[in-house]
Amino acid sequence: MIDTRELRDVITTRIHNSGFIPTDCFAWSNIIFNPTGKGLWISEAYLPATGGYHNSVKNDYEQGIFQFTIYIDINNPKGEIVVNDIANSIANLFTTPETITTENTKTSIVLNKSFQGKIDDKWYASIIDINYKCYNK
Repeated sequence: MIDTRELRDVITTRIHNSGFIPTDCFAWSNIIFNPTGKGLWISEAYLPATGGYHNSVKNDYEQGIFQFTIYIDINNPKGEIVVNDIANSIANLFTTPETITTENTKTSIVLNKSFQGKIDDKWYASIIDINYKCYNK
């Protein structure tokens, strides 16, 4: 079984340290977050897809998606532009394809970005999907 926490830490640390999103504006999986009063925030979702086994335990793999959605207040007059600019800036933190090596795993990632525009009466949104295939070293 592959533990993707190291990979998640590498990816989220890169986004966190970029300064594009204030530290208190991250909505983490399984943690209560209230965006009331925030003009900008980002949510994270971990979407495991599949795993498998090759000839030995060392060749186990897992693939899935780390999904980040950036939200901008609908009342921001440049909201659509800003949310897309931030998504592009975060996407540029990663080369694609890119190999990320941690203590226990080696991972190939491919990044996809899509601008969603107005998603409801409160937010503009843009989504970044980091598709990964992770192997034990």
